[in-house]
Order: sequence, then C-alpha cells, then structure tokens
Amino acid sequence: MRPSLCGDVRFLRLASQLKPKEKVYTDSALSELHALRESQVREEIATRLRRVCGNFSQEDFDRLVQKMAERQLRDERRLVW
Repeated sequence: MRPSLCGDVRFLRLASQLKPKEKVYTDSALSELHALRESQVREEIATRLRRVCGNFSQEDFDRLVQKMAERQLRDERRLVW
C-alpha cells in the first residue's frame, strides 16, 4: 500500500520546521577562542547596560548580561557556520 501524498507533504513540512542542531567543536584552541570572545561580549554588554540598569541587583544584572551574551554569541556563530 502506497502512503498518501498529503501525509508525505505534511511530514516534509514538519521536518522543515525543525531547527538544525548547533555544531559543537571539541578542539581546545577553538574552545579558548570561544571563551575569549564570550568574555569580551559579556564585558561590552555589561559596560553598556550598567548606566541604565543601576537599580538592578547584582544577581539580576549578571543574569541579564549572561542571557544577552549567550544570544549574541549564538547568533554570531550561526552567521559563521
């Protein structure tokens, strides 16, 4: 019995919506570069936000900087890959 065309199309549509897995490199030199870039990004973001987020607790401020840095780095890596 042959599968219906609608089922095939539906599966392809669902499969195309899946996000590709992010690449993970284990090379230590590349890991060091990523760590260096992460610290640079976090420092830049913290410097810019410190003026406008003066009323944040240190924990909240660090959490915000971390989340923003993670998103920026993820997007930068997507552009490169």
